Amino acid sequence: MKVPQRLPQALRTRYPRTRTEFAADMRLHQHRGDRFDLTVTDIAPETATVDGYEATTNRATLHLTAGQAELLELPASPE
Repeated sequence: MKVPQRLPQALRTRYPRTRTEFAADMRLHQHRGDRFDLTVTDIAPETATVDGYEATTNRATLHLTAGQAELLELPASPE
């Protein structure tokens, strides 16, 4: 995603009502002019906006027990 250097007027002048909205606005202002990975969770075509969360990595590690690996039909070895 590329955040424009100059944000739309509606975003620059809105008053965040909650702590979460304030934090989201601050992150958006910090990313002006930058590109970053975003996992989209909702799209609003009428306002040309999306909701989502910033993807900080594309890798995840999940340690499974032997029972979980067996249930998922995966090898029980660490590899």
